[in-house]
Amino acid sequence: MNGLCDDPFPARFVERLIHKFETHGVFTDLPKSGRPSISDEQVQDVQESLDSGQSTSHLQQIFSARDITRDTGITKTTVLRILKTRLRMHPYRLRMLHELKEGDHQA
Repeated sequence: MNGLCDDPFPARFVERLIHKFETHGVFTDLPKSGRPSISDEQVQDVQESLDSGQSTSHLQQIFSARDITRDTGITKTTVLRILKTRLRMHPYRLRMLHELKEGDHQA
């Protein structure tokens, strides 16, 4: 024998294929269950919320995930994921530090 099978498809494979066609009417793979992916529509909604400029912060053009969630209805976790992975934005946290004086550079 030269390593080739007599049957190109195993019988169990053909049985499963027939069962899938009789049950669902298709041969293609069925949609898998699991976490839904982020849609382009959600990304567009977050981008539009940022572009609209309706920040509740007293500082201009500072947005929070809560503001965007309130505006779009998308969960805060999804908003944070969209901002970080799809829009390439990262949180900026303002930190108050002491003032540098002239003598500080020498030290």
